Amino acid sequence: MKNPLLEYIVNKQKAINKHLLFRKIEVEIVDGFNIGDSLEKIESSIPEYFFNGVDKIVIGQFRDKDHNRSFYKDGIIYVSINNQEDVMRDISHELSHFLFDKYSIFEDVLISEEFMGKRRRLFDILLYAGYNPPKDLFARSDYNKEFDDYLYETVGYQKLTSHIIGLFPDPYSVTSLEEYVSTCFEFFFIKDRDYIKKICPATYKVFNHLIGKNGKLYFVLRT
Repeated sequence: MKNPLLEYIVNKQKAINKHLLFRKIEVEIVDGFNIGDSLEKIESSIPEYFFNGVDKIVIGQFRDKDHNRSFYKDGIIYVSINNQEDVMRDISHELSHFLFDKYSIFEDVLISEEFMGKRRRLFDILLYAGYNPPKDLFARSDYNKEFDDYLYETVGYQKLTSHIIGLFPDPYSVTSLEEYVSTCFEFFFIKDRDYIKKICPATYKVFNHLIGKNGKLYFVLRT
């Protein structure tokens, strides 16, 4: 189902340059952004089969209904960028959301147990630090705005960062299992694979399995 608002935003951009990722996925770069060799780096960093089902990537300046700058919707990855590093990071992050939505492998029990174990440890850390963390919200793995607001407004991302060193990749990965997986995916393929191996070993193991020697991806489709 088409989104008229997004179509309007894209159509209002000043200029559109078209490229192909893996020689088949259309990439529209709007408003004169220069992404340099980012697409080539993505091709060398992320296996092509992860993109099966992605129809298009649009790079420019966007906001969805929840004011997210980068997002996946209806087969299209929308990415708002400030620099070339943003392109690779945000495309990989939103690609993971697409994969999470389509396949069940990203909710592997090893990943979910690892995530909830980290949540419990963070709860104890914040409790010891003098906060009054909401136990019921910490026990949920899905996204919850109240929990997100608690981390962002009550704890604050700057202070939260000091509490999650060696536990979570970044503050936003604490908010839900899906964001945890997507952030780990981004680190694994683009930013720092060794760091994920060190602090998120179960997730690293699942990701490593998905890029096996046979060069094929065996996902379990959601029912």
